[in-house]
Amino acid sequence: MVEIEAVKCPNEVRGVWDGRKKYGDYTFRRPPERYPDMVLACGKRREDIVPGIEAKSWHIMAKECEPSFRFKTTVGACPPQDFLLVVPWSLSNVLSGRPVVFDPYLTGTRMVALMRNKWWAETRKSNDSAGIYVPDRVEPYPRARENIADEAASDTGENFGRLARTGMFDEYKGGSTARKLRASPCRAGSSFSRSCSMRILNDFLINNFKTFTSVAP
Repeated sequence: MVEIEAVKCPNEVRGVWDGRKKYGDYTFRRPPERYPDMVLACGKRREDIVPGIEAKSWHIMAKECEPSFRFKTTVGACPPQDFLLVVPWSLSNVLSGRPVVFDPYLTGTRMVALMRNKWWAETRKSNDSAGIYVPDRVEPYPRARENIADEAASDTGENFGRLARTGMFDEYKGGSTARKLRASPCRAGSSFSRSCSMRILNDFLINNFKTFTSVAP
């Protein structure tokens, strides 16, 4: 839900992140490529993209007690201006009630890909092979059918790409899960995705848009 609605909301609140209309020709859109989930662009060329954003959601009361999504995108596909956005959420009464959301987690996808591979190859404690197969000649914003995923040489537990295993979320995760469920509630049901996404993205864009554009090529 976050991945889909995250594309619609920013374009409806342009005044929030582009009050001076510096980016009048740019719009957020969902590209046909496998990565990233959304881009801010003024055209279809790679150089027309300011940032790309890979969006993930995390139900903080899930049994794993940590984000369970996987990110396998290879470093070559991640330019410096791209970000990973993780949106944690839960229900106001844990098992029922209204959906509530918490402060998003933001970091660069290139750093994430490098840290993931370093942890797998050098830090992880395992008797299995630490090798990683990396696709050749991958460039930023690859075509839809292009192979852009790194793969572990041996991964019987299917844990390669699970970023939470690297420890990168530990500090952030502790703050999110320990916080009482007092975030501003969003209406339940079909309006959850849209209303929550609007509020999250308003704050997110205000606080981080300068960061996006400062690292853009």
